[in-house]
Amino acid sequence: MYKLADPHQPIQTGVIALYSFVAFLLVMAVAIHHFTKIPFATFTADPAATFNYSPIYGYVSNIGILLWCSCASICFFSAAVLNIRRDQRSKVLFFLNFGILTTLLMFDDLFMFHESIAPWYLNVPEKSVLACYGLYALGCFYHFRKTVLVSDVKLLAIAAVAFGLSIVIDQISERHYIPGEYLFEDGFKFIGIASWLAYFMQYSFSQISANIMSSAFTDQPKIRRPKVDLTQFMNN
Repeated sequence: MYKLADPHQPIQTGVIALYSFVAFLLVMAVAIHHFTKIPFATFTADPAATFNYSPIYGYVSNIGILLWCSCASICFFSAAVLNIRRDQRSKVLFFLNFGILTTLLMFDDLFMFHESIAPWYLNVPEKSVLACYGLYALGCFYHFRKTVLVSDVKLLAIAAVAFGLSIVIDQISERHYIPGEYLFEDGFKFIGIASWLAYFMQYSFSQISANIMSSAFTDQPKIRRPKVDLTQFMNN
């Protein structure tokens, strides 16, 4: 018999984390505006409106970030739902860690962290940042290898191949000219993000639906049949 955790705890924690994050971003914008005198609208307005360029510029990259965000949301939501059952701790940690990894990749993609912020402002080499992402990803896959191997890994394999091809093309293009460089590099990256999302969407659905079905059958009340005294029929 499984045990239920407090179902309200992950929701309350998530709401607190959300408002804390929103407050942090607004405080940071106010602080940067105060010390640098950069207009506040620079941090809050739409970039296309601020810098007067077409809103379709970079739309593939923007949609890719939305896919990252969707995947991270699915992972965190799945972890919160499965956390209701205490016997699902390994699955909760699986979704939680891959949600964190996806969030890191999303923010890196959104703010060009390893390409611009880390080397230009933090004096951290680009390859060092990528190595940290890679080590964390390898750690997640190694620690949860049993969970990954029992799942349908086809979509995950497609994502790995697509990301690998994107990285290889990026490295080669730094030394040699490749016709259609951005099409192949960014195209494979976009396919990788979509496949990453599809894998976690599929696996999340299978785990949550399986737990719902298991709970439905486990919680089903037992039907007590009335006892029949056979001696009464024999005497009659």
